Amino acid sequence: MVTLQKITWYNFKKVISLKVTPEQEDFIADNLYSLAQSYVALSNGEKPYPFAAFDDDECIGFVLMAFEEKGTTDEDGRVSEENEFYICRFMIDKDRQGKGYGRELLKLCIEWIIVNTGVRPLVIRLSYNEDNEVARKLYTCCGFVETGEKTDNGEVVAKLYIR
Repeated sequence: MVTLQKITWYNFKKVISLKVTPEQEDFIADNLYSLAQSYVALSNGEKPYPFAAFDDDECIGFVLMAFEEKGTTDEDGRVSEENEFYICRFMIDKDRQGKGYGRELLKLCIEWIIVNTGVRPLVIRLSYNEDNEVARKLYTCCGFVETGEKTDNGEVVAKLYIR
């Protein structure tokens, strides 16, 4: 069973040692970079939520989420038109892929967001490289809908609406 755990001194090295396949390296930032971004966001009054994903005592993935209140401006200068939770990073270690962890972790993230925000209506937003068919399939099967928008770096934007 997959669980989300706060990043601690105990799991920090495990999280930064997680890797994707060589073919996926252009699709996602390194976990150490993501944790550094979390620190910068936190020190600037933003609300990042980095988590290690565990299956029992085995670290299998990493996720970074951030809450963006309606009307706030993100690091790219984009103004949130809705209350949004942004799944900034989502990865499963290369040795654990293809075992259903991605779907289980994504559903767990959605559940965590719903339980911990208390904000309605709420939009969960994410983005991915248009060549990443595995991500597109995963996000679509969990209810995310492509919006037709692209991020500044050309990624496809998809959203899940929670009423």
